[in-house]
Amino acid sequence: MKKPFLAVMGLVVSLAASGSASASSSAWWVLCDWCETDSAFQHQALNAPGNYTPIYVTNRDTNETRKYDRSVIINDLWGGVQQTVIVTLADFSAAVKAVFEQAVQNANVIAIRIPRNDLAGLIAGFGQAGSTAGDISNGYISNGLVNALNREVERRNLLPTHTQVNVDAGLTTPIAGANYGQGSTIRVRNLTIDIMYEDGSTITVTRRANDGKLVHWFVVDAQGNEIPLEDPVNGTSINAAAFEGRDFYFGGDQHAVLGVIDFINRSTALVCTVNTSAIDGIEIMTVRCSRP
Repeated sequence: MKKPFLAVMGLVVSLAASGSASASSSAWWVLCDWCETDSAFQHQALNAPGNYTPIYVTNRDTNETRKYDRSVIINDLWGGVQQTVIVTLADFSAAVKAVFEQAVQNANVIAIRIPRNDLAGLIAGFGQAGSTAGDISNGYISNGLVNALNREVERRNLLPTHTQVNVDAGLTTPIAGANYGQGSTIRVRNLTIDIMYEDGSTITVTRRANDGKLVHWFVVDAQGNEIPLEDPVNGTSINAAAFEGRDFYFGGDQHAVLGVIDFINRSTALVCTVNTSAIDGIEIMTVRCSRP
């Protein structure tokens, strides 16, 4: 038999009183990554805000969620008020438990790889690109790519929320909120994203958990050569001067490669040439820039 956990709060002046139970039509979700013992889980359920019930308590590190029914009994005593809170461990179905487990699992993903052309069409006007040149041809990482990445992270349910759990679990008593700390999502881990292009070039970026910003961009060409940025931590602008005296390799659309060259010509005194050859069966354009 499950034993209830009780706490009495307030000023008690008499043992004789009439009591009334207070309850809510909404649940609450507590994230407690240090909860390991029964008493630790119970304590979180006991101290959840308001009169919400049931209370779901989750340890994201161990992916364990417990459900507690909670009742608050308020006694109007002569000369004071006594409030008694009772929490009892409750059963919930395997299907509902699986929804919580999946939400936590998604929140704990720290790295994903995305074929670049899977992002095409996620944002209006954002098409395909065969190389990183297609997404830096204006001299900076395109806003379309930034917006498409944010949309893809959401589409993959990597930013789980209590509202999504309500829908997926079909909770009859919906969760009203949680003690998150990172906006509306339960994610507190950074997410590293590798964008893979058909010519072998890549862009890597980190979605920072505390504000959702995409930072630490790292761009390479088809041969793994880094294409430097002006401010790789917070910025997306390409460092045109860094192209001097180096060869860079791009497949895909020639128009995109010419766009990169045009940006370099406008930003520096460098003169760039393009040669096309086949490398590993893929047509690759070699960009070489030097001073006249």
